[in-house]
Amino acid sequence: MLSLLIGQLGLLLCCLLSPTDATVVPGRAFDRFISIWLENQDFDKVVVDSAFADLKRFGILQTRYYAQTHPSQPNYLAAVGGDYWGLDHDEVVRIPSNVSTIVDLLERKDISWGGYFEGMPGPGYMAEASVGRPENQSPNGTWDYVRKHNPFVSYDSINFNGRRLLNLLSLDDFQSDFAAGVVPQFVMISPDMLNDGHNTTLDYATNWVREFLKPLLTDGAFAEKTLVQLTYDETEDYTKPNRIASLLMGNAVPKKLLGTTDDTFYTHFSILSTMENNWGLPNLGRFDVGANVFQFVADATGYPNTDPPNVANINNSISYPGPLNRNHPTKLMTFPPPNLKLTGAGGEPVLEAIAQTWKSEAKSDTPYDGSGRVYDGDDLPVYKGQGLFTALIRTHHITSRKKLQRVRKAASQHALPFVLIRSGGSPGIMYAEGAEADVNAWVSFVRGLRYKDFQCPRKPAANMVLVPSQAIQGSFEEVTSVTEFGHRMEQRGLASWWKSAMGYSSST
Repeated sequence: MLSLLIGQLGLLLCCLLSPTDATVVPGRAFDRFISIWLENQDFDKVVVDSAFADLKRFGILQTRYYAQTHPSQPNYLAAVGGDYWGLDHDEVVRIPSNVSTIVDLLERKDISWGGYFEGMPGPGYMAEASVGRPENQSPNGTWDYVRKHNPFVSYDSINFNGRRLLNLLSLDDFQSDFAAGVVPQFVMISPDMLNDGHNTTLDYATNWVREFLKPLLTDGAFAEKTLVQLTYDETEDYTKPNRIASLLMGNAVPKKLLGTTDDTFYTHFSILSTMENNWGLPNLGRFDVGANVFQFVADATGYPNTDPPNVANINNSISYPGPLNRNHPTKLMTFPPPNLKLTGAGGEPVLEAIAQTWKSEAKSDTPYDGSGRVYDGDDLPVYKGQGLFTALIRTHHITSRKKLQRVRKAASQHALPFVLIRSGGSPGIMYAEGAEADVNAWVSFVRGLRYKDFQCPRKPAANMVLVPSQAIQGSFEEVTSVTEFGHRMEQRGLASWWKSAMGYSSST
């Protein structure tokens, strides 16, 4: 009874305090994002389900979308926080308040957000579960709402903030907000344990969600460009790579793409990178950086998607080590610092508040390098320094396209965030930046290609680099003039550094 009264009071406060006429912040490809999560199904089973097949006509099927791990909860956490910190169970966890989420990024630009969870008894409810359906109250019954499917309340940056808790509502509240035309711009929806398929069947859940989506997909349902994602948290079969079905629908999807497939590689981290890219948001400095952006959005913004360096070995069925992990033999007790040097898919650096919070850890090792590499319990994250190492190579000339392809491939394999080549006649010049071990390995590889008159006038060393705000992680750029090469070096604050190494005067 007490929890019900608290919930009713919270709902009243929500109505009093939450603006219903918030200004819509336009995005580059969409103005609103609604993500609906179902439970525990393999890709191959979902795509042949009749109700899901019916929905495919209205959107883009993402055929290479992978969950992060098993079981459910870490996948939800990853989608809003850019990491799951090794979590390998579904019990209650608390993530400290110095760890930021998508909420911090959205609020930085006054973009409204909300979570709607079926069966949630009141706004901001933080208990482990609740029972509402009569059929769930038998001795063998199961919960309606479960905390493990609501990632927001596991983050202290949200659950210690009463204003933010008021954004976490029941699915009934979504229906009311939809009818009133006040659905937030970023929305996560989790049905209860029956309708999401967890305690029922695949077809039970897909039939439910098809009916739920009908009004959202009708013409005129939203005045703004709205992107609706239907996805799954994880697969049912833990022995296979964690490939799940994901479908993009809504009036933001170009009509020419309805009923098509998208074969780009994604994980739940791609939700974050897509939001950052669409709204030009800062980043979290975690695995959000380097994750691919939904392709039709990337096409609209010019963002270059690439497969992760270890795409051939993706498993994602075992959690990597971390402070929330119980079973991995490698034990890590602290939450790793974000990488404060990264530029995200929005072309922006790490959120200012994150940089301020973690400034004392600016020189600490971190597993986040922006490479897009996918980690799991077999392929563990590698902790590296946040500072950039740089190197400069000079050769007689660079004309062989075959060799350049090998240079590019090596840069990708070693996760270098930026490589610049001056090709053509004499001199040939190469510049690389990245983590110490990666730059050293790349330089050694290039040396082995036996370019004529190979020299390394600037050996790999720590350097202060001004990364341009619109820089894209993993860029491999080629210019044909020394003047243009020099211009790029000047943009990175390295004009004197490279000129003196090449023997050019400061006026050159």
